[in-house]
Amino acid sequence: MAAAQAIFNLPIKDEYPEVLLAEAKYNANQELYLAVVLDPIVRRPVLLGSAQGGIDTEAAMTRMQQVVVSQQFSPFYARRLMVKIGLEGKLIELVSNIVEKCINYL
Repeated sequence: MAAAQAIFNLPIKDEYPEVLLAEAKYNANQELYLAVVLDPIVRRPVLLGSAQGGIDTEAAMTRMQQVVVSQQFSPFYARRLMVKIGLEGKLIELVSNIVEKCINYL
């Protein structure tokens, strides 16, 4: 609790956090990098993903795959990204579900 309180008192670019999300420590077999961004030029969501996750974001960026959502979003786009980053089997569906939830917040 003390660590969480300390984070609330740390400014990030002169802003203070209002919410802190935390989860239990776990041992992951694999880490992924996933993002949903809005492309300002085409004004469409772009799904980004890399099978190289972790804290070395520069290494992840060299392996980054992207899928532009060219029409109304459907689960097809998320599954397409998962295949492009090399996921197989049940992982395609599981991770696609996470991406679908992220895009619903846009």
